Amino acid sequence: MPTPVERPPYPDAEDVAAALLDDLTTEQVVIVTPEDLQDRLPLQRVLRIGGSDDQLTDTARIVVDTYAATSAEARTLAEQTRQRFGRRRARTSAGIMDRATTEVAPHAVPHPNPQVRMRTAIYRLRLRRRT
Repeated sequence: MPTPVERPPYPDAEDVAAALLDDLTTEQVVIVTPEDLQDRLPLQRVLRIGGSDDQLTDTARIVVDTYAATSAEARTLAEQTRQRFGRRRARTSAGIMDRATTEVAPHAVPHPNPQVRMRTAIYRLRLRRRT
């Protein structure tokens, strides 16, 4: 019986998303919301919430939360994010995204801190294994 061929791992979806978005704000894109969020605005958080693969492509569901001091700033940054993910293909230091689609468009979400405005969206990123 032939030995199965060892495949390289898929790139980390959160790292790829963060690399795609890292130049949109002065703050680094985070995976865990910081306790000092209000002092670090604007800021974005990415989080993988599931997905699937077909042995060739990892299709990751990614939530992107956008935090800002004003509704206008949060709206603008969230839309810039949607446009960034709308690219057909992107190569980052974390891996290659072949395609992304918007599953849930950016929309306002109440935040417990009244001085923080938040918008959230869900994207599907199709990621290629490293070769």
